[in-house]
Amino acid sequence: MGCDETGDETGGAVPSASRRARRAAEAKPAGPAHGRARRSVHAHVRRGLDDRARIRLKGLLALVMIGAMSSSMVVLRDAAAQASPGTSPAARGPAEAWAADAPAGGSSLTASAPASATSAPHATPTRSASKRPAATAPRERKPASGVTASASSRAPSPSSSASSSSASSSSSGASSAAGSRAAPGVRGSLPFATNCAVSPILVPSCGAYWGIYSRRFGNHDVATSVTTWESILGRRFDIVLMYYDSSNRLGPGRFPDRQMTQLSQDRIPLYDWETRDYVAGTYLRWADVAAGKYDASVVIPQAQRLKAYGKPVLLGIDHEMDISYPKHGSPAEYRAMYRHIHDVFAAQGVDNVVWVWDVTGWLGSNRGDLVKSFYPGNDLVDWVGYDPYNSGKCNGGGWKTFEQTISTFYRWTETNGLASKPLLLQEYGLTPDPANAAASQQWYRDIPSVLKRYPRLKALVRWDSDTGCTLRIDAGEGMLDAFKQAGLAIPRP
Repeated sequence: MGCDETGDETGGAVPSASRRARRAAEAKPAGPAHGRARRSVHAHVRRGLDDRARIRLKGLLALVMIGAMSSSMVVLRDAAAQASPGTSPAARGPAEAWAADAPAGGSSLTASAPASATSAPHATPTRSASKRPAATAPRERKPASGVTASASSRAPSPSSSASSSSASSSSSGASSAAGSRAAPGVRGSLPFATNCAVSPILVPSCGAYWGIYSRRFGNHDVATSVTTWESILGRRFDIVLMYYDSSNRLGPGRFPDRQMTQLSQDRIPLYDWETRDYVAGTYLRWADVAAGKYDASVVIPQAQRLKAYGKPVLLGIDHEMDISYPKHGSPAEYRAMYRHIHDVFAAQGVDNVVWVWDVTGWLGSNRGDLVKSFYPGNDLVDWVGYDPYNSGKCNGGGWKTFEQTISTFYRWTETNGLASKPLLLQEYGLTPDPANAAASQQWYRDIPSVLKRYPRLKALVRWDSDTGCTLRIDAGEGMLDAFKQAGLAIPRP
């Protein structure tokens, strides 16, 4: 309130009569009588001010007491709430606790709960196989029904058993076998929506993956090549294959790179990691890799990149080592190198890698024992791959049907301790017979029916390139349409 209305400059209320008297006294010359009158007025004013101050003080004290009582009631209420069952974090059920701890923005999981019998076991609930919103999945397919246990669950190597056991302890059944390693971060879905359940190591329970390696278009641009082929063939590929060296150099020596990351939003990346330096033309010795010589400069940085990527990837090391080994070392040194890299990845906490072992598949000249001598062990390998080709007369051989091309090594795995492993054609293709276009076209047309008789063959990656013999998809009369029809006839997982 203003001091010229109902109060003075002290803020206290002054009766209007006293205010007028004070003004009149201040207007007259000071004298004895006026001094007494003025002191009387001042005394009256002071008494009024004292009464007003006491009233205001009592009001303030009352407000303080009420505030203190309210604070005490809040403290008591919160203490009671924390003591009551079902409301504290410790008393929440698993689903509620997981949802409360999940980061903002979260992953595109189908449920806010830890992995269960229908999802891949995983020790850390913040990783997702796909960070896209579920609404961005392809519309023509229903969501995955869940991740099921794989027939190829395996015991961990001694060096990684500690981390594996801690991850497995949080699983509720998908890796129920005692000692089986923690599954990668595949939480009920692939990077694309699926028509059937997929195991923790990406094995589909129906259909087969249709893959490609190609750099034919866009000035050798992988992403442009793959998407161009997809527009021509009318089917999206499920797997894209690329090769990288161990230089840790931008481009050929580091992955995931921009193009493969772009493609793997809707496809599974298959990385083959070669212990070579493409630019220098040199080969790493497997014994040196196994001894840790390249851990700090190559292996650990690559492990950290894949861990940061987070989504599941297929990873092979030195494909077709059964013919390149003279430049690297012995079979025993290859096995030691493979195990060492696997253990370094485990020590770095990489849990989204599915491990591939890929050979030529050539068993002629009694090569079976040599091929088997490179096998790192069931505890390290998830998928077994091989690279069958029907080069026909180009290499001086005879014509083979698709079944004849893939069957020999398939049956060899059944009799050599690998019958529990899913099989992958990491590379395959044919050189068409210019004198027999019908047989060349039939080679593709046979693929869907042959897959039904070879149920462990779960992925086929077509090598689209030219070598000494042309292996291009569209080489030969009618070959492009035959390949297209084969791809459309194979159910997508």
